Amino acid sequence: ATAEGRRRNARAATHLDAAASAAAAAAAAGLRLDLLAASAAVLARRLADGEGEDAAAVRAALASVEGEQRDIDRVRTEHLGLQLAELHRAEVAAPGTPGPRRALAAYHAARAVEAEARGLTPAAEAAAAAVRAWDDGTWADLAAGMARVTVPATAPAVRLVRLEPGPDRTLVPAGRAVDIGPGGQVVVARGRWLAAAGPLTVALALTRGSERVLALPRCPDPPPGTAVVLAPAGPVAIAVRETTCAEWKDFLNDPEVLRRQEAALRDGLLILVPRATFDAPDPLWRRNGLRGPWRLERADGGRIDPDAPVSGISPDDAAAYAAWLAVRERRPWRLPRAEELAAAADPGDGRRFPWGDAADPGLCLSGHTRRGDEPWGRAGAAHPADRSIHGIADLAGSLAEFTGDPGPLRLVVGGSFLDRGADRFATGALRRTDPRLVAPHYGFRLACDL
Repeated sequence: ATAEGRRRNARAATHLDAAASAAAAAAAAGLRLDLLAASAAVLARRLADGEGEDAAAVRAALASVEGEQRDIDRVRTEHLGLQLAELHRAEVAAPGTPGPRRALAAYHAARAVEAEARGLTPAAEAAAAAVRAWDDGTWADLAAGMARVTVPATAPAVRLVRLEPGPDRTLVPAGRAVDIGPGGQVVVARGRWLAAAGPLTVALALTRGSERVLALPRCPDPPPGTAVVLAPAGPVAIAVRETTCAEWKDFLNDPEVLRRQEAALRDGLLILVPRATFDAPDPLWRRNGLRGPWRLERADGGRIDPDAPVSGISPDDAAAYAAWLAVRERRPWRLPRAEELAAAADPGDGRRFPWGDAADPGLCLSGHTRRGDEPWGRAGAAHPADRSIHGIADLAGSLAEFTGDPGPLRLVVGGSFLDRGADRFATGALRRTDPRLVAPHYGFRLACDL
């Protein structure tokens, strides 16, 4: 019996070695697929932007990459099939022994995670069921669809709240909060969660069987009217609303700013005041007399809502306002970078829009929901769904927003009341513009370093 057992174990080991070789080949193919996916994404962006590109050449390159993706995916699938077959042969050769069973559980665990990441829920559940059939307890959290969250002893306490789709398909907090103190750990259901530590809130996408260490930075309270966002470079305060017409009027009527405007007018230039084009000879706002203060009234006599977001200004104008306010309030105000606005719209759980994954321009001020009195006809933040988890309004719609990223062309983030396509309102949606450009659907908000 002992000799027969050794022979069975030897045969099982041979099959396990073959399975490991197949797994290595599948992993190599997976790495290649990751590289190809990155290349395809770059080419797709270039094709969508179409700025100074040979579209036919880019399209041909993208088709080539996509063809290679299909070929490599077939190869990877074949290797995964071979791996599974060898694992089953190992279990048949030495039934009931721990090695093959653990390997089978690990194989199906990987497939469950992979299927879930691709949104293939039935395949993920089937793989999880296979894990339960072979598992010795190692993959219990994964099989049950649970995840672990740990807070290091040196990090601030965290409060978790689950996110679920609401009736309008937006993600909203649901259920009881789960508190984790420093050095603590909890097991929670997979899915999306809010995680808050002091003034900072992020969003998590927890996959089955995952372990997440949350070491959120300690942040001071942000300036009034702002919220803390965890950007790639660190926490930053971002204004919860776009800069308003009332705020812009205060800027225009500052004595020093008025002197700058007068000096420019003597040179035949109209600066800072809202206008139709960057070189327009006449302003779109009225002032008291020829040289009096500006007031919230259109040049045609129409009323301007003081809480409406300001537009008809250029990126350079917006930067001048930020510099003026920084001196006035003794705070480091500036224009936010594109990556900071993207972090506000997608706070870490991979959502496509500030409200979740639903491609619905009706949830923000867009070409589908505009009333016809834009710009300046109504207050901003009028669409409750178009808010980030931090409470930052109008990141998707209302006005496309200038950024402070350097370069000959300025990056503009988000959609506007003139846009209709859902992609314009997606997190990280970008366009590029001349720093002098003036348009009725472009505006800005401020950021402040903490």
